[in-house]
Amino acid sequence: MIAFRRDFDRTNDSDKFISIQDATKEDVPLYEGKYINQFVIKPENIEYAISKNTVEQKIKGDIDTYRIALRAIASSTNKRSLIVTLLPPESSSVHSLFSEKNADKVSLKEKLFMVGVLNSYVIDFVLRQLISVNVSLIFVQQLPIPKMAEVKDAQQIIQISKELFKENMGYYQDFDRLVPGDAYQGYSHDELIAELNARIMLDFNLTRQEVVTLMHTFESTNHIKDVQDETQRILDCYDRLSEES
Repeated sequence: MIAFRRDFDRTNDSDKFISIQDATKEDVPLYEGKYINQFVIKPENIEYAISKNTVEQKIKGDIDTYRIALRAIASSTNKRSLIVTLLPPESSSVHSLFSEKNADKVSLKEKLFMVGVLNSYVIDFVLRQLISVNVSLIFVQQLPIPKMAEVKDAQQIIQISKELFKENMGYYQDFDRLVPGDAYQGYSHDELIAELNARIMLDFNLTRQEVVTLMHTFESTNHIKDVQDETQRILDCYDRLSEES
């Protein structure tokens, strides 16, 4: 299982923070939980930076690589509880994000696979049975995360995750070079999400009825229509993949 850490604390380390307007090329941006979503970063919203030297002292070689980041605040009433992305190199985070530790020892393919699985409805469903508001690392460690070698669709999950990250304009554009493959180029965002979830549901051996039941649990008051539409896209993909297998 991937190890996580909190880089800096919003209160205790505030004396080290620099307003983003005053940051120089020697400083790195500080991501917070509210500045990410699944497969998404929102660098345009960042308020603070921190000295690169300070970050290097804290996280060592991890500053030079992509790192999995997991939002620490969640709620079972939100559309999704588990929000995971990849932080770009030359960045850091505060306590509302758990950021990957020893990320320089994990391949980019493994990271793309892990983010894809963590952002699936299957894993989110399991987490929702454990949490109320905060996402504790104790709960994350209990999640049934398979190893890449154990999953039939691992390479497809990696390629789908890659395309979802490339939707962040100006970021992750080196992924085509680092992780070759074009099977999902040209797919829309909704198509990628449906394919990702359908494949993971099949890999977890969920029946069609179990998929319907699982997705129904995500139909909170504010998200019924969105989830129902997404459920239909996932089922369409599930049916197609089932026929092909």
